[in-house]
Amino acid sequence: MMNRFFWYCAGADKEILNRSPYSEHVRYASLGGIVLATGIMAGAAGGFGFYTVFKSVLGSLIFGFLWGLMIFNLDRYIVSSSGKGDGTDAITWGEFKNAIPRLVLALLLGLIISKPLELKIFEPEINSKLQELQLVESQRRKELSEGIFNADIDSAYSKIEKLKTEISTKEKKRDIIADKLQEELAGRTGSGRPGEGPTARQIRSDMERTQAELADLKQKNEEEIKIQRDIVRRNQEERQKSLDANESAIAAYDGLIIRLQILHDIAPTISWIITMLFLAIETCPIFFKMMLTIGPFDKVKKERENLIMYKAKVEVEAQEAEIRTTHEKIMEAQDEIALLVISKWKAEQIAKIEANPEEYYKTLEKK
Repeated sequence: MMNRFFWYCAGADKEILNRSPYSEHVRYASLGGIVLATGIMAGAAGGFGFYTVFKSVLGSLIFGFLWGLMIFNLDRYIVSSSGKGDGTDAITWGEFKNAIPRLVLALLLGLIISKPLELKIFEPEINSKLQELQLVESQRRKELSEGIFNADIDSAYSKIEKLKTEISTKEKKRDIIADKLQEELAGRTGSGRPGEGPTARQIRSDMERTQAELADLKQKNEEEIKIQRDIVRRNQEERQKSLDANESAIAAYDGLIIRLQILHDIAPTISWIITMLFLAIETCPIFFKMMLTIGPFDKVKKERENLIMYKAKVEVEAQEAEIRTTHEKIMEAQDEIALLVISKWKAEQIAKIEANPEEYYKTLEKK
C-alpha cells in the first residue's frame, strides 16, 4: 500500500509497476519518497514563514498545508515529466541541457523552501540579536523624539523661570521699601523723629508705585507663564505620543526581511550550507532520473504508449474513412435528387409545349 502511494508521488504508472520486477518497485518508491519529503518540508517552511509575518497559528497551518501541496504537485510534475535521457547511468551534456528548465525551477523551489526553515533552526540566536537591534533602535528613536520636543520644552521652562524671577525681584524691591518705611515711621532712620513726616510720605509713595508696578508685572507675567505652561504641556503630550508610536514601531520591528538579514550576519557560512543541502534535495530527483537506466518498466511503458498511439491512430483513420463514406453517399444522393428534379422539369415543359405550342413560342420570343 505504501509502495503504491510512493509510486503516485513519483508519477509512475502503478499498473505497469505491479507487473515489473521488485527492483523497479524500489526505484520508483524511493523517488516518490524524495518528492513527498520535499513537499512536507515545503509545508513546514511555508507555515513558519506565514507565522513569522502574521502571527496566526490557524492561518499558518492552512497556508503551510496549501503551500506544501502546491510544491508537492510541482515536484511531482518535474519528476514525472523528466525523461530517461539516453537510458544510461551517465549524465551527458545533452541530457543536462534538456533538463535545464526543470533544474532552474527546482533550484528556485529549493531556495524558497530553505530560508524559512533556516530561520526556524537559528530562531534563538536570531531572537537574541533582534532584541539587541530593537533596543538600539528604540534608544535612537527616543533620542530623536526628545531632541525634537525637548528644545521647545526647555525654552518654555527658561521663559517661565525668567518671568518668575522678574516678579520675585520686584517683590524684593517692594519689601525693601516697605522695611525702609517702617524704619522711618519708627524714627530709627532719616530725621530720627517717629511718625508720618515728609520723608515717610515720600517712601510710602515709592512703595505704592512699586506695588502698582508689581501688580501690573504679576498680571502680565502670569498670563505669559500660563502660555508657556500650555506650550510645555502640548509638547509633552506630543512627545509622549511620539514615544508611544516608537514603541509600536519597535514592536513591529520583527519582520521576515530583518530576520533574514540577521541570519546572514550571524551565520553566513552555515546558512549557505543548509541552502545548498535543500537545493541538493530538490534537484536530486531530476539527476536521479537522468541516471536511471532503461528497465522493464520503461520498456513496457514505451510499448504501452506506442500501443495507445497506434489505437488512437486507427480510431482516427476509421473515423476519417467513415466521414469520407458518408460524404460520398451524400454527394451521390444529391446527384440523384438533381437528376430527378431535372427530369420532372423536363416532363413539365414537354407537357406545356404539347398542350399549347404557340404560347410556348411567345414565351421564348419575350425572353
